[in-house]
Amino acid sequence: MDNKNFEEIMDAFHDANNLLEMCYGYAQSDTPVMKSLTESLYLIKLKYDSIYQLLTK
Repeated sequence: MDNKNFEEIMDAFHDANNLLEMCYGYAQSDTPVMKSLTESLYLIKLKYDSIYQLLTK
């Protein structure tokens, strides 16, 4: 794995972690917006799928 691939993977993990923090905020609110939470969780799934694809190249 070269540095460029490593940077791509680390950026993807950073993005996924930001989405997780956002989901945590949604879940902790007094009236969570389930549609937003569901969409964010789906985006996290896609992020982790893309990270897996990068790792298995």
